[in-house]
Amino acid sequence: MMPKHSRVRPDFQAPGPRVLVENPVRLEKQEAADESDDGNDNEDEEEIQQTTRYYTSRKVLGKLYRAIDEHEFFEDIQRQSKSNSGSVHNLADQVWQYVRKEAALVQYHHWLQFAKEVKEAYEVNMTDTMLQFSAHPSHFVSEVEVFCGSIIGKNGSQSKRQREFSVSMKEKHDHDVSYTVMCILQGEEDDEDVNEEALARSIACLDVALNYSSVRKKVGKLVSFTWVAAAVCLREVEKFVGA
Repeated sequence: MMPKHSRVRPDFQAPGPRVLVENPVRLEKQEAADESDDGNDNEDEEEIQQTTRYYTSRKVLGKLYRAIDEHEFFEDIQRQSKSNSGSVHNLADQVWQYVRKEAALVQYHHWLQFAKEVKEAYEVNMTDTMLQFSAHPSHFVSEVEVFCGSIIGKNGSQSKRQREFSVSMKEKHDHDVSYTVMCILQGEEDDEDVNEEALARSIACLDVALNYSSVRKKVGKLVSFTWVAAAVCLREVEKFVGA
């Protein structure tokens, strides 16, 4: 027989901010009710959450939990996903300056068209993911959520369906990123100088990410290709400098 879930939990174990937290909770009555309940071994997690009561924990975890302003955190993520990526380009520009300093003699402009095609393919996949894993046909998952691999619920918490979607979404995006990295490193199928030109291709991709932006239908401007290109480029520069 499976052990029963406790019907009384500290506030930091609540599934989201919109739960009633009792202070203090009458543990004796709740525990007595649990003991007299015949129970149902087939209850799923959502059914258990609906009957669970929460109390204000005075322990360290409880204090840390209440110190977090989940509304401010959620609003900050929303602002980032809807912004014009000013902060993204500030840091990416620093990466670009470093790359051009360390690899100033590397010729890469002959790879710019290829880089544009790689960026286009990546953003087509990103757009598809944003739309595919949305819970509503008229909405879309944000680029931040796809890139981080976690769908954020309307109130900052996840439903069971959103958790399941997050797993599938992350697997798809990880596959798309891996394919993009492979394209940058290996180039076109008929390239004979794969290793020698990997750095040049990565620099071209970073150049395109920073200087060739477009607004995509339904989801707007996307920025995460910048970080994929920057990560590959920095790795290739490190190998180039250490060679």
